[in-house]
Amino acid sequence: MDTIIQAKKLSKQYAQDENRVTALKEVDLEISRGEFTALMGPSGSGKSTLLHLIAAMDRPSGGEVLVLGQDLRALGNRALARWRNAHIGFIFQSFNLIPVLTALENVALPLKLTQLTAKEQIEHAVTALQLVGLGDRVHHFPRQLSGGQEQRVAIARAIVTDPDLILADEPTGNLDAASADDFLGLLSALNKEHAKTIVMVTHDPHAAHFAGRVRYLDKGVLLPEGQVPQDWIPPHVRAVPLAANPVFGSAGQP
Repeated sequence: MDTIIQAKKLSKQYAQDENRVTALKEVDLEISRGEFTALMGPSGSGKSTLLHLIAAMDRPSGGEVLVLGQDLRALGNRALARWRNAHIGFIFQSFNLIPVLTALENVALPLKLTQLTAKEQIEHAVTALQLVGLGDRVHHFPRQLSGGQEQRVAIARAIVTDPDLILADEPTGNLDAASADDFLGLLSALNKEHAKTIVMVTHDPHAAHFAGRVRYLDKGVLLPEGQVPQDWIPPHVRAVPLAANPVFGSAGQP
């Protein structure tokens, strides 16, 4: 299959007072077009850092990351922003909708950087909202929507440019169980029916179960395929035996 993401020795360090903190250490990762991959691990394991590097929302301290064959380190800030807008759809945990804009206006925002006419931008935004089941909410403001509906608007905004890659950072963290399932069902449909490549960071094994592949990080290190962080049980399953959890097998392996 066509490799869409390729990270080699990818590292990220941050300055903290007089110290250097390693958030990600020499990660090697390949993700093929059409995959739905979940990244899991304890808090502070480097999941979101890796996702932000893939999204070109941050720059690495070392190594390289190629997305769609593009070396993101070679792009300046303005070119990087345009590249990201064209190829990446990002879904945040906190929705990040602008409260004074309607659902339609929020979804249409990424299209402002395209060559589409104003009429075409509206048409594309309406289509995206219809796709996520909000065709009757296009003129509603975020305050008039439920949390699940707000996250659906966030999905519509992420897909309105028809991106090659959809990235989601703890997207169900602010949703109730029913809304989370609806959201995950939409992501799964985008993957299976529209062949979208999806990378999702999550703490929730139930959410990870929707992915076709799960990779774990621990202390900034991407663990070998199938390996789970030692002595770590996700918060949502502390009361559930590992063998009964869909992400873990009888030996505690995915």
